[in-house]
Amino acid sequence: MKRLILAMLLFIAAPSCLLSAENYDSFAETVVKDIRIIGADHTREQVIMRELVTRIGELFDIEKLSQDLKSLDRMGLFNTIEIYPIEENGETVIMVEVNETFRYFPIAEMTIDDENGISAGGGLKSVNLFGKGISCHIVALFGGATTVEAALRNPWVTGNHFGYSLAYYHRDRRNGLFDFDEKADEFFLALSSFIRQNGRTGVRYSFQAIRSDEIGKTLSDDNRDMVSTAGLFIGYDSRDRISDPSSGWWNELAVEKVGLFGDEIDFWRAHIDLRRFIHVTDRNTIALFSLTSLTEGVVGEQVAPWQQYSLGGT
Repeated sequence: MKRLILAMLLFIAAPSCLLSAENYDSFAETVVKDIRIIGADHTREQVIMRELVTRIGELFDIEKLSQDLKSLDRMGLFNTIEIYPIEENGETVIMVEVNETFRYFPIAEMTIDDENGISAGGGLKSVNLFGKGISCHIVALFGGATTVEAALRNPWVTGNHFGYSLAYYHRDRRNGLFDFDEKADEFFLALSSFIRQNGRTGVRYSFQAIRSDEIGKTLSDDNRDMVSTAGLFIGYDSRDRISDPSSGWWNELAVEKVGLFGDEIDFWRAHIDLRRFIHVTDRNTIALFSLTSLTEGVVGEQVAPWQQYSLGGT
């Protein structure tokens, strides 16, 4: 299936993250007396401070500054980030200079594919709701297919980056792959937390309501499948930069039970997602991706026809 997606929006480039290359030997064994944030006009200072592993009252550590840079980049709120120490009245002060992205911006999007032709529309997105680093968006497309998408993500509520994400999708289209008119409503919830700096773990839940105009596309007799799915995941993220990685790993293992509460659809599924980034030069990176997806069950018995795994596209 050929597919082309054209999107026009207020584009925010990958942030410029700088850790000055100056010699900081003179700051070794000195105590950090203060941390000052410059340029955060809308982002709450506490939202930035909680990301930093550098602490007031502790010894200066250049490795901690590197980790702080990575953590601020991961937030996705800033066009530029610079962290450096200065000497002030014989004391060490850490300066954190940021340039914020736009908090709200419109999205214009158009999709072209073999199944549904041309669909176009737009929406609104925020990457820093209430200055708390909360992201949300709503987008609607009309034409060959009707699609409505709404999502909300709060990356840190409490603990070590314990957060949540919510998403809702509505689709009304011709499913050309399995040859039926599809109406779908889907809800997704994820709760996640860090394990120290690089580890990730959490749970996911989803509910899908799929309606078909053709007999035999769903497992239910009324041509409507209602499916609940719950699963666990654990991951590892050692990328040097989240916005534009040049080295490190991003790995995830997930196990899901598809079909809860006595649903007709009933099977287990597992995913192993491995991604490796290898630094070559300052302008070149090799990225190696591998995905293994394992599903039990028989199509038409435990697995609905519309749930069959497919590969293709450009």
